[in-house]
Amino acid sequence: MQIKEPLSSVIFIHNYIQLDFHEEQLTLNNDVQYSFGAVEKVKTDAGFCDALVALIGHVVVNVSFGPGELIKLTFHSGEKLRLLPLSDGQAWPECWEFRGAQQQIVVGQN
Repeated sequence: MQIKEPLSSVIFIHNYIQLDFHEEQLTLNNDVQYSFGAVEKVKTDAGFCDALVALIGHVVVNVSFGPGELIKLTFHSGEKLRLLPLSDGQAWPECWEFRGAQQQIVVGQN
């Protein structure tokens, strides 16, 4: 999966976040962790939403998948967004969904 366009909007919905990259969209269903250097924030931390909104206009330079991080986006400025495993009380099959510009749909499973 490659994200070609800069982040154009961040949409906060009841229990998930949508990141729009012009014609492409990434929906993050699980909890998200923002990090930049020694700073780490999750949705319950002050400044979390502001940190995500501040990424508008930034370009994703790497998308990776690995243990303990269902998907990780690294932006050109060094900020990272990491999708976390399900927390207590959460239960849904999809952890993320990517909709590409060419009608491509890719879904990550919990």
